[in-house]
Amino acid sequence: MKRLRLLILQLLVAVVIIGIWHVGSTVKIPAGIISQKAFFPLDPFFFSTPLAVFERT
Repeated sequence: MKRLRLLILQLLVAVVIIGIWHVGSTVKIPAGIISQKAFFPLDPFFFSTPLAVFERT
């Protein structure tokens, strides 16, 4: 039972991290909330989307 629980928790962590990566690299934060102009939290020049990485493998 402990092994199954650990596996489920590992999968949950992986899904959450990939979700944060996807949102951070695709959703633009509007101007005025944090800075004067809109920006991506993870700059697309340096961070590709998870889907683009999956397509290359």
